[in-house]
Amino acid sequence: MTSEVSGRLIPVDLYLCADPLLAIAATIGARVLIPAMLVSLVVVAATLVLGRVFCGWVCPMGTALDLTSRIGHSENRYSIRKTHHIKYYLLIGFLAASILGFQLVYHLDPIALITRFFTLVVLPLLVQLSSFAFGVLFNIESFQLPLLNIQASLIDSLLPLEPYFFRSAFLVGIIFLAILALELYSRRIFCQTVCPLGALLGWLSKPQILKRKVDEDCIECGDCRRVCKTNAIPEDYLQTELRECIQCFNCVDVCPVDVISINFRKSEQK
Repeated sequence: MTSEVSGRLIPVDLYLCADPLLAIAATIGARVLIPAMLVSLVVVAATLVLGRVFCGWVCPMGTALDLTSRIGHSENRYSIRKTHHIKYYLLIGFLAASILGFQLVYHLDPIALITRFFTLVVLPLLVQLSSFAFGVLFNIESFQLPLLNIQASLIDSLLPLEPYFFRSAFLVGIIFLAILALELYSRRIFCQTVCPLGALLGWLSKPQILKRKVDEDCIECGDCRRVCKTNAIPEDYLQTELRECIQCFNCVDVCPVDVISINFRKSEQK
């Protein structure tokens, strides 16, 4: 699929178009079906069959949180399980706001938020730093010609003639950094408690046939529960909260007796 506007093989807004929540919010807001958003049906179809694989394997916010937890050596705090329901209320509230003409979902939808963070916060900072570096290096005569050539090639991206800033950058930066800070307290707090896209995909994952299964030979060591990113494993280790499971396979990897599998076999779990 090519972009008619940019001619790129992969559209720069592919992630945004693939977000089912943004697709619903945009369609409600525009009161018309947006063709570009139909690509989100791929994510919907995958979720119906495989569960929340998007959250576990594709979401860039999830990647940022995993990197943060790895750097900070975060641990799971099981008390967070009590707040899982909050994201579903937020989802209902955001959809209701969209119906009324207020698009609030862009503040917490993970794809929209991380896109806005890099566009409104990171990119302007890179522009400022690169402009400063070019200004310093341009004083060296032997560098001037190469720098002019580089500037000509980057003038539409990192080296605009005038540095720019966005008034909403501070708010976006605070929200994003707060989410990363919460990750240092416990793993995937945002995904478990706040993420409206995760809530939507959790609802859509109800029919999934790719499920976690635990044999009765489980020794109840608790290793699977300890490494579960989203606290999807309750005190009964044989069970799984499928709406919260993001198919990360961590539980399979750490099981010392190899009684855990995630496959398409029938399971009695709910």
